[in-house]
Amino acid sequence: VHIPMLLAVPGGQAAVRADLASQVDFLPTTLALAGLAVPADLDGIDLLAGRRGDDVAVPVETALPWFDFGIAPLH
Repeated sequence: VHIPMLLAVPGGQAAVRADLASQVDFLPTTLALAGLAVPADLDGIDLLAGRRGDDVAVPVETALPWFDFGIAPLH
């Protein structure tokens, strides 16, 4: 699943990145932008500070099996 992530930061520089981002990255990135500490036990990363390795998988929740095959509903 490829969904673009757009982030506008006042005073930020425009950039395009092709590395992997996930919804769990929103909180650490937002905390860092606000100048707050990012807890080490969060699953996500601060996208402005670094990037994931190419070998890291990010789970995707989808309702596709439920709607297309009638199995595995999300709870």
